[in-house]
Amino acid sequence: MIQLTQPFVGSFDLDHLDVWWEVADTVEDILLYSFYVQRSESPEGPWTTLVGPLKDKWRFRDTSVNQLNRSRSYFYRIRAVEDATSVEVFSPASRKEAEQDLIGSEISRRF
Repeated sequence: MIQLTQPFVGSFDLDHLDVWWEVADTVEDILLYSFYVQRSESPEGPWTTLVGPLKDKWRFRDTSVNQLNRSRSYFYRIRAVEDATSVEVFSPASRKEAEQDLIGSEISRRF
């Protein structure tokens, strides 16, 4: 059974978030698995599948996020399903918080 690392989430643009992941070293054929990218606003779920099945891609660009809302956090995880047996493996959840509001922080600091 394969093991997934925690997904990496980041972006230099407010229009999207890039999600990419890695598979730990294994002797299994990775192409026997299908990968799904899931998102939630809580680490416990409920999880929404954004894309899948992916076979030979290790990156996904999520263009449906609203990064202008500073109070919203997004959690991403990767679901891998072995095609022959339908056994599922999940990665740990990765959190992407909204960027800190620097003006609001300065106002709070002054008061």
